[in-house]
Amino acid sequence: MVGPRPEQPEIFATLREQIAPYRIRQRVRPGITGWAQINQSYDTCIEDVRRKVRYDLEYLERQSVVEDLKDHA
Repeated sequence: MVGPRPEQPEIFATLREQIAPYRIRQRVRPGITGWAQINQSYDTCIEDVRRKVRYDLEYLERQSVVEDLKDHA
């Protein structure tokens, strides 16, 4: 259910060059929503994308169906 949301193909290559762990994020199957989308709004700058990647990698470390069903509010 939760997993990194796919990025637009036009900016995909640029992000891989600017954010080293972005390649790891790309190897994961996408979800309906991402941990980053739950915790922050839309990206407005490269720092927002870096933060999004950190959120997604944090989620990957503890990924499970039980985690997806928890109420994080």
